[in-house]
Amino acid sequence: MEGRDGLEKKMNTEELREKLEELREELEEYLSGLRICDYISRKEEACVLSDFDKWAKTAKLGDSYSYDGNEYTVQRKEFIQVTNIVYDLDNENDDADLPKTMAVPVEYEGDEADYISNETGFCVLSAPTAGRISERQAQIQKSFMEKGINIVWEQFVPDDQSYVFFYGGDIATIQKGKALITLKANGDVIGSLQTRKFEEIDSFKDKCNQGDRHDTCRYIKTNEDLDKAFYQANHESEYILVLEDNNWLEWFFDRRSGDGSGDVETDIFESVVDDATDDIFEALSSPDWLLDMAGRIESKE
Repeated sequence: MEGRDGLEKKMNTEELREKLEELREELEEYLSGLRICDYISRKEEACVLSDFDKWAKTAKLGDSYSYDGNEYTVQRKEFIQVTNIVYDLDNENDDADLPKTMAVPVEYEGDEADYISNETGFCVLSAPTAGRISERQAQIQKSFMEKGINIVWEQFVPDDQSYVFFYGGDIATIQKGKALITLKANGDVIGSLQTRKFEEIDSFKDKCNQGDRHDTCRYIKTNEDLDKAFYQANHESEYILVLEDNNWLEWFFDRRSGDGSGDVETDIFESVVDDATDDIFEALSSPDWLLDMAGRIESKE
């Protein structure tokens, strides 16, 4: 029986293949127009398509193929995060268990309220947006919603860039009743990237949980890049990551007051370091555990 990770990888591979096929068709159409107008020959057309096929063998989400000033990009699927949704409810539906946070496909930008109304069957009065999130973030948000848990993403986490190394500070806030559970990236990150001849080519020092390495690292852009650089015995990588200090994922447990004041009682329980994983998505793979913690937070004297 195919495991969850294997099935997920297969789905991602199929999605990537479909996107690449669409890009090839787009390029073919453009080349055909150039050939019909005698700007290029059939041989030149075939050479470009052959070059595209070579590029496509190793292409990943976010990569681009350039030709004649045009960019053919394997687009990542993104969503708009909508928080604090306000519904137009009558007395009969006042207690309706409706999501307060929802991911809306980017193609509905500007029409978020209409989209949510169609999805829930209830009229939406207000749908404040709170930045974009990735497809994997949207999937997690939906799975939590089905469990009656509200999750608000504090940062954009691409599907292929989910290791804690890239981030700092609040990652996500889980809300259930009065319970507030926050996942944070904590700790200093100090290190360098070296060649196999031990020549330093990049360095980073983060003592403030800035977590901007997904933008500032010149050579490490994805989880795969980090894996290759971190495991020095992996000869597929020409770089070696040397860390003096590293960060980690940590859970914090707070509780909102029930008097409507908005006050928050912090540190209901001691924070917990997630020593099982360095992957943000893996850390959020068990909504049942979070449901249990939310219940304990609400009932604690």
